[in-house]
Amino acid sequence: MRSSLLVPAVVLATLLSTPGVNRAQEAPPPPRELPEPERNEEYEERLRRLNREEAQRQGAAECPGCSRRGEGIQVQPIPGTRLVAVLHDIDLEEEFLMVRLRFYNDGSDPATLTIDPAETYESFFVEFDGKRNFILRDDDERLDAKKPLAFKLQTGKMASWWARFPPLPPGIESFDVVIPPAAPFLNVPVAAD
Repeated sequence: MRSSLLVPAVVLATLLSTPGVNRAQEAPPPPRELPEPERNEEYEERLRRLNREEAQRQGAAECPGCSRRGEGIQVQPIPGTRLVAVLHDIDLEEEFLMVRLRFYNDGSDPATLTIDPAETYESFFVEFDGKRNFILRDDDERLDAKKPLAFKLQTGKMASWWARFPPLPPGIESFDVVIPPAAPFLNVPVAAD
């Protein structure tokens, strides 16, 4: 019986004395700390672009199946329809801020598109620092915008609309654009100009 106990003890002693087993019992080296990435202008611009893309994806989640074609600065659904509003372009001029939109019908049926700032003037604005700026008017009190739209937009078709607002003051980095019936375009970067 003693000889049967002796063999396992010899095997165990042999295994414990092998170099591989001893190394396995050593403590692992401490994890290496990585330096913080430098925040530079290129990094900041990439972060802004990723935030815009995430906002667009969230807008698409609210409008399942809406087209991603014609993406611009931001894409928003028009609640209750298969229409998609695209903030296509902004122009920052000394005398005004130009906002251009495109509307797409991604549904299988025609959808009614109505944009009439004369009806609800105070519902159309750009906002920054809590201040709202409304569509400019000419000397005859006519709105400085494309004529109102009120028609059925056919499946797969696009319509455009624009308006001019007072210029943004220096130092503004982003602003909101509210053009009913689209959901608001939030935190539009001035750099999108």
